[in-house]
Amino acid sequence: METIGVYKISNNKSNKYYIGYSCNIDKRWKRHKRDLKNSTHCNLYLQREFNKYGIDAFKFEIIHKCENKDEAKNIELEYLEDLSIRNELYNLHFNNSGGDMLSNHPNKEEIIKKRSATMKLNNYKLTKEERSKKYGKPGKKNGMYGKTHTKEARLKISIANKNNKYSVGRKASLETRKKLSKIQSVLQKGKKNSFFGKKHSLETKQKIREKKLGNLPTNSRKVKIEDKIYNSLAEASRHYNVCTATIFHRIKSSNPKYINYNYYN
Repeated sequence: METIGVYKISNNKSNKYYIGYSCNIDKRWKRHKRDLKNSTHCNLYLQREFNKYGIDAFKFEIIHKCENKDEAKNIELEYLEDLSIRNELYNLHFNNSGGDMLSNHPNKEEIIKKRSATMKLNNYKLTKEERSKKYGKPGKKNGMYGKTHTKEARLKISIANKNNKYSVGRKASLETRKKLSKIQSVLQKGKKNSFFGKKHSLETKQKIREKKLGNLPTNSRKVKIEDKIYNSLAEASRHYNVCTATIFHRIKSSNPKYINYNYYN
């Protein structure tokens, strides 16, 4: 006959014990012993003590026989929630709903790192389509489908992301830049471009012009003519009232007349 109830696995060397319930205690004990002998028990505390002291140090006993599963669960829960014996228990979690075997695990940080590494590796192996199918929520499945953020929400998002340093010090590889360029060339082509068929207003054009005023191109070089230094070819050309090409040719010229035209390093 199967025994329903609450059982106790005690270590007579450390005086610590494990509390559990089962609808078939004999069968449950056999599984505990098998896992402990094979060093595969899910409770690392209990496994370590078993490895240290051996089976003879442990006592298996039934402390409550019950009429049904619910009665056994309730009695077990009374033990697990009793703070006065908390330090004496091997149990990794203190409820009988199951699930959380991590919060009180002695190797918690190591487990989290391993899980994170495994997830990253598995996601790396997924194709774009597989990743989209697994994590994406297109159309009506998306929680924001048919909705837009309020001005207040957009402001909060903007503030939260302002001055973020997620990519500081990082540089995309040449291969990655080529992929991004290819994607953008497809996404922003023709009607797919969000600005397709639109034009900037005169007011917007003026704002863009004012914002860019005084900005130097990334490839600009300083120029030294006589004893004066100019920030760019354009600045020098404006000063001498000639085109930039003229300044450029004078710098490159072997004519002694332009010996004082040089790039300034």
